[in-house]
Parts: sequence; structure tokens; C-alpha cells
Amino acid sequence: MTNVLFVPWRRATQLDKALFVGRAGRSPDLVGFAGEEYRSKNQQWKTLAQDDRIKTKKQFYEVWYSGSQSVILLSMTDGQIYIRGHGQPGENHISSGDDTHDTACITANDVARRLIDSGLQTSFAGKIKCYNCHSAEAGWKGAPFAQVFADAMAAAGYTNCTYWGYLGSLTSFYETRLNDPQLHKYAGHKEDFGDGAWVMDDARASQRRLQITPRLAGAT
Repeated sequence: MTNVLFVPWRRATQLDKALFVGRAGRSPDLVGFAGEEYRSKNQQWKTLAQDDRIKTKKQFYEVWYSGSQSVILLSMTDGQIYIRGHGQPGENHISSGDDTHDTACITANDVARRLIDSGLQTSFAGKIKCYNCHSAEAGWKGAPFAQVFADAMAAAGYTNCTYWGYLGSLTSFYETRLNDPQLHKYAGHKEDFGDGAWVMDDARASQRRLQITPRLAGAT
């Protein structure tokens, strides 16, 4: 089974960084190129997925949006695609970057379009997982990111696959917990008791994963 980590931003090249240095006269490390954090995160994910502490080892491929079609996505009829990016409840976009770097946002509709433009065929019958924090959670701003994404994909004819979102904050990598020496991905949230005491209420990410059913066009 093919497993893909899809980063919906263009991957910064050495030329991009050199041009930035030339224009700004400062180190490219001082600015967060969109998606840049997923260079290391994806590599660690791929490495840990082959660790002996994994019950079922997996091989992951990276696909970054480039404006061109990916041979990997073109050939996929099943398997799993993980959408990369940071999320919040009720946000119709995901982001890259943090408070100390530039933050780049991309809407669920644009993520869908970039995945389609990258070569995924409507015959794909696998799973698309919005591996973004809170992607299955609605908020005061609106529907969950995974819902908006699934709606956009289904409207474009991608009705053979299934869509998934997550509750809580997701770990970036496979991790261990004291009661389980095997490596897993986790999702959860911080329970703050207001007196300086807190505890992480988390579980394996698969236990916080929800299937998202695309809504019909015009549904509310």
C-alpha cells in the first residue's frame, strides 16, 4: 500500500533561499518559507515508520505541490494520503510557520485543487487523512477543515475515496507512552485545572480520527 505525505506548498529551493538573501541581505533562516518545517518533520516520520517499535512498518513518500503532476499520485488507486499543515477548530484553512516566522495559510478549497493538480485521479479509492490539528472540529468560525476539504474533493468527482479528520492536537511524529512501548501517533488536548496543575488527555491518533462524509452541494 502506498502512503503519501502531501505538502500543499511549493518546496523552497536553494535558489529561492539565495534570491531571498540577495534581496533582504539576511539569512533565509530568519524567515519561514511556506511548508519548510515539513522537511524535517516528514523525514523523521519516514524514519520512525521503519523503527522496530512499529507493529506494522510503513514506507512513506513525500509529494510537495509543484504545479506539475506527481508520478506517485497519478499511479495511486488506493493507499493513504496525509495532508500536512497546522489547523485550528472551525478554520477553513491550514497554515505553515509559527509566531516567530512568517505564517502562510491555504484554504481547504485550494488544498483540494492543489492535490488534484498534482495528479490524483478520481478513481482513487483509498483514504485521504487531514492530518492537521483539530481538523474534525467545528468552531465559531465555521465547519471543520476536513469537512470543507471533503466537500470540495467530492464536488470535483472524488467520490470513491474516504475522508478523515482528527480531534485534538496531533503529535508531529510517532511517539511512545509509558504504558505502551510501541511507537504510535497521538492526539489530545491539555486539561488545565487552573492552579498550575495540568495533564495531557491524549490517545492514539487512530482513536481520535473521524470519518468525514462529504455534504451534497448546497447543503447546510
